[in-house]
Formats: sequence, structure tokens, C-alpha cells
Amino acid sequence: MRRKAKKATQEEIEAFKKNMKSRGCHNSDGTHSKGDPCLCDFIFLNDTAMAELPHEELLKVAIQYRDTIMGLEQERNELTDAFRTLLDRNNILIKDVFGRKSERLAVLLEGSKPAGDHTPTEDDEHSVGAGNKGNTGEDSHSETPGKAAEKEEKREDKSEAEDGCDDPGHAPTQKHKKKRTWKPARSEGCLDKQCKDLPVIEKIIEMSEEELEKIFGKGNYRRMNSNDREIIEYKFTPSTLYVFKTVLCAYEAEDKDADCVKKEVAVAPNPVTRLRQCSRVTSSVWAFVLSQRYYLRLPWERVSSDLANSGLLLPPQMMEENARFFYGIFVAIIQRLWYYLLLTGHIQIDETPVLMYDQSEKLLRRCFFWVFTVSELYETDKAVTIFVYASGKGTDVLRKFLVEDHTYQGYATTDGHEPYHIIEEETNGVIRNTGCLNHFRTRLVRVLQAIPNLKEMTMGQLQQIPAFNALSELQVVFENEKKAAGMSADERTAYREEHVLPELEKSLDALAGLNADDYGQGSLMYKALTYLNNQQEYLKRFMEDGSIPLTNSNSERHIAFFSLLRNVSRLFGSDVMGKVGAGWETLAQTARAFTTHVDIYFQYLLDEAVPFIMNEDSKKGIKHTAKSNVDDLEKNALAYFNDERIDRFLPWSPEYKSTEKRILQERKETAQILAQAREDSG
Repeated sequence: MRRKAKKATQEEIEAFKKNMKSRGCHNSDGTHSKGDPCLCDFIFLNDTAMAELPHEELLKVAIQYRDTIMGLEQERNELTDAFRTLLDRNNILIKDVFGRKSERLAVLLEGSKPAGDHTPTEDDEHSVGAGNKGNTGEDSHSETPGKAAEKEEKREDKSEAEDGCDDPGHAPTQKHKKKRTWKPARSEGCLDKQCKDLPVIEKIIEMSEEELEKIFGKGNYRRMNSNDREIIEYKFTPSTLYVFKTVLCAYEAEDKDADCVKKEVAVAPNPVTRLRQCSRVTSSVWAFVLSQRYYLRLPWERVSSDLANSGLLLPPQMMEENARFFYGIFVAIIQRLWYYLLLTGHIQIDETPVLMYDQSEKLLRRCFFWVFTVSELYETDKAVTIFVYASGKGTDVLRKFLVEDHTYQGYATTDGHEPYHIIEEETNGVIRNTGCLNHFRTRLVRVLQAIPNLKEMTMGQLQQIPAFNALSELQVVFENEKKAAGMSADERTAYREEHVLPELEKSLDALAGLNADDYGQGSLMYKALTYLNNQQEYLKRFMEDGSIPLTNSNSERHIAFFSLLRNVSRLFGSDVMGKVGAGWETLAQTARAFTTHVDIYFQYLLDEAVPFIMNEDSKKGIKHTAKSNVDDLEKNALAYFNDERIDRFLPWSPEYKSTEKRILQERKETAQILAQAREDSG
């Protein structure tokens, strides 16, 4: 808005002229010595006052400040462009939702109304590559233009009525708020199915006769059971903590002086074996604690407070110490999991940041969780997921776990992180890196998301954008790959040769001839083209084997839940606890693929694996104590890599399956006993 000028008085004009004379002393060469008139001197003068000033002085001031003004104008334009770039990136980060569906062109162009006389047809839908067939809800293309216009007119009339505008020709003064049309999709009957196996407590609330008579009159009412309204709520009561008392009977001899008496007092043998010496806490409690921390990912303080409410005091420090102690034993099981993982020859790798508070330096450091998992297309009944804690995400992590500790030969599907390519060069191709088309697609999607008014463009205008053409063909690649589900590796390879690879070549050809240097460094198109130039060789390697996936989504799904946690749940107090956390995440995530009772699996390991491994380690001179070095325990556990005796402690073993059934039956019997005890005491 232009600032309103203040009318200058005659005294102000005379004072300004005097000021100009004192500041505008001319030298012999026509230049000013000092005190050139400043633009600020004219800011409050109106047009009449400006007309009475000497024009020669005004012209000199304008010439003097012309270059300065032009420089400031150029600087403003540069800042405006930089601001728009940051704004586009911010909008992309806001819209950037994890998952394949969010990157479909049908989602990007959803609700668009192409300008001009072009109407989307089935051919246009195929050129986009996805269409709306995969979307839930009504198909927008099934409506005729007349019906669509009629619905739009009704929607406008309804919005006007809600705003209280009776005159159709009168435009509302306030903007209409866009109503959310999205609703969460639920399968039919899912709520009833969820309530099926839950116990039900019913509370009936009735109206009094006085209230009914006031409404209907005396005796003029009856009950209609079919019209009763049901309000369903979920309520939770904590698990029961109980004391299990074992009574050992004692006996004594009546005649202590008899010759046959060997002992005056005899006590029944003790069948109880404590999990840890001088501790009353059993494996069932520790299994609950560890599953709460590493399966449900609650902080130690939360788990401790929940147990305290139930009557058991276990401080967080004690929980951490026991988690570290048991990890030193179960690291042998993790080594056996490495054996089955690397045996496949098809793995996927990714990493995600975690937080570690360095107590010695009193600062918060950023570390990483690496995840190694079996390829999602590899046919196996032993799906293994292994987490590794490391202080960085360099090549040294891959060298240690894939070359030094274990010798891996096969494919590794990853993103475009440089250490994956370095490890391939160092192993002379023994470890072959395959790329991820999802990361390439994401970069193309971000280019389109940064284009203003994308949804209002016609199909002809969209086809002028190289990123749109490449993404259209890439969508066909994913659609064709879905049709190969259920095929064997050889069948999938032949199918890809005919239906997937040609479409991928078309997608890459859409960007052929474009140079990343022609775009601004750091721009979205620059990043997309740079990624393509660096990863094009790896993006096509899925054709070498039908068990190689096109994307690295499987490993990303295993760490997505962890990446979205609050920082308090991803914080570790030391590097040792970071390794401990990665080990327990390995056991929890691997067990999750085979059972829904992760706490029972932990209890099985505490009951069966702890005595076996500690007995075997004692033969080798290895002692597990509270002060044992975790690094030494991990090195000693490498001996269990090929030990077949560890297989019975893995979550797919028949020994665990039978133990799980037994523990579930014991829990039911215990619940009945406790319920009967509560009834008797009540």
C-alpha cells in the first residue's frame, strides 16, 4: 500500500532548501564535496512541495541513486527466487508421504480439471500409466459431463444455503472452506470381527416411569428392543501380576536315636531354577519387560511405572542391566540368524538415524541403525531381519558384517548410497548392488509437485514436461510388475524381459538428451538427472535374477515404524545400549514374522536358550557377568554361526511352536485360577 504523503509547510520547504545548500557545495569541477542530498529528505514532501524544489538537484540525486536502486532490485529478485525455491521444497516435504500409492500420477492429478476443450479419455488414462482404477470409492470417469455438472450445481447451492446467502446472484463475502471428502477405508464387518473374541460387559440404562409419563402420558409407552442404541467402547485393564509360591515340605524322624536314621530333618528337593541369582523375577516378567521396550518400543520409565502400578518395583537401571546381560547370551542366536540371512544370496539393506547421548563428552550424537533383510521376492520359509547399530553409515559397516565377520556372495538391493557401490568394487563384484526404482520415482514426483497449477494443466501441456513422460512410463513398469506376483524366479525373469524392461527403457528415453548442468545446482530436476546418471546401471540389474525386487521397499518397511517413533524411544544412553537395542530389535522383528506372541518367544529363550548357551560357554571359559564386555561377547559368538544346535531356539523351530501352545494353555489355566481366587476372596 502506498504511503500517504504529508503536506509540507512553507517553513519546512525553506528549511529543506537551506539544508540542500549547506550539503550541496559545488567544487570547481562540478562535483559535490560532501552532503549530497539524500532520498530520505524527500520522503514526507507532497507533489506541490516537490515542484517548488530545484529540479537540477533532484536530477543529480536520481542519477546518484539509480545504480543503487537497480542493484537492490536485482538483489530482491534473487531473494524472491530463493524464497520460492525454499517454499516449493517445504511444500514437497509436507506432501511427501511414505509409500508407493502417494507417488502415483493418479494421486498427483487427482481432482484436476484440464483447461481448454480437451477431455480426458481412456487413452489419456493409459498415457498417465495408472488411471483411477486403483483408487477406492466411485470412479469419476464413469459419470457423464451432465451428471457431473448437476452434482457441482447442487454442491454450490448447498454451500450457499449453509452460508445463509438467499440471493443466487450474490457472491458470498467469505470463502467456502473445502470440506474433507476422504474417509478411512474399512473392510465390511471389521469392527464386529474385532469385538468377536473380546469379553463383553453390558450396562443397561433405563428411564424412570416419571420421565416416561411426562413425555408420553400415563401408561402410554412400551419398550422397543429393536431400536435400542448401542455405544461400543474399548476399555483396558492391566495384566495380572501374581505371586507363585512353591512350598517345599519338611520332615523329621519320630525316633531320632534309631540306627536307621541318616538325617534328623529332610526337605523336599528344590525344583526351582532362578533366572538370575538372588532375584525373584521370573522369565515371564522379564519377557513382558523386554517385549514392552523392544517390541512395543516404550521407554524404560514407562515400563517401570506400569509395573509399579501393578505392585512390582523394577527401576529402569535394573531393566537396562538385565537387557544387556541377556543380549550377551542371545548374540549367539543372532549369529545363527546371520547364517540363514546370507545363505539366501538375496538381501536388502537400508539405514535410519538414531540418537545417542555421549555421557563422557556430554553431547547428543547422531548414530544409525542398519537393517539387513531377505529379499521380498526370494522364496524362503526363514525370513530373517537383522538390525545393526553403528556410529556412522560408511563402508566400514558393510566391510565388517559382509566381508570380515561373514563372507557374503550375492545381490544386495539398496538405495543410491555410495558405500554400497564401494563395497561392490572392493569385492570385485562378489557383492552385486541393485538399485531402487522407488527412489528414482520419488525424485520425478518432487519435480512435478513443485510445478504450480499442475492439476489445471491439459494433457497436451503435461506431455511437454519430460519428468511427466518419464513418470508415466515408470508407472506402467510398476503396474506390469504387479502382474508377476506368484511367479517363480525364472518365470518372472522371462516376463520382465517382455513387459517390464521395454517400459523402463521408454521411461529413461524420456529424459535422454537432458543434461543436469543445464539446471540450477541443487534444483529438483538437477537431483533427478544426477541420480539417474549415477544409478542407471544398477536400476537395470533386476533383470539378472527374478528374485531381485525393483525397489528397496521391504527393508524400508522394517525401519519405517522405527523412524517415526518419538526421540525418547530412539534414544540410547551409550554405544553399548545401542548394540543391545539393535540385538533385541533383531529378535523381535524376526519373531514377528512367525508369531504374534513375541513375549512368549522371549520367555522361551529365557527358559531354554539361557541355560544351554551359558553351559556351552562355560566349557569354553566364557563367563557372562554384569561387567562382561559386549564386544568380546560378540566376537566369541561368531563360533555359533554354523552351530546347528542353535536352530531349536529360532522362531520357526518346531520346539518353539510346541512350547508356545503349552504356555498359552498355562496362561488360560492361570487366569481361571486367579479369577476363582478373586471370587472366593470377594
